[in-house]
Amino acid sequence: DKYQLLEYCIKLEHDKMGKIKDEEDPREFIRMIFENIKSKDKSFRNLVLAEVNIELLKMFKELFYSFVYESLEAAQNEGMSLQGPLPVLAAYHSNGMAGMVMWWIERGYDISAEEMALSLYNIMSDILPD
Repeated sequence: DKYQLLEYCIKLEHDKMGKIKDEEDPREFIRMIFENIKSKDKSFRNLVLAEVNIELLKMFKELFYSFVYESLEAAQNEGMSLQGPLPVLAAYHSNGMAGMVMWWIERGYDISAEEMALSLYNIMSDILPD
């Protein structure tokens, strides 16, 4: 059925973006996420319009959760004092990141991918490793 196909496509994107997360530094990872979404404009816009945005949002949350969790864990290991339990902070930041990406898609990419990536990186810079 079409929803299984859409979920499969979302899973493929999740796996691809997860590989980028594992291979790139934080700033480049964030930039590549926005570039990847923008390069597949029609696909992502259709996913949002097809009302599978919950699955899409879930994909972004999972992707960003592991990214933020690993970043916070590295910062904590370097002596940074966290303002709460690691899973809570990771959930908070990853939900914000996912929401920002969905907002950007829904608005039709009216801000460049580069500006979005830089903005998100700057917002997150206090918890990201150098």
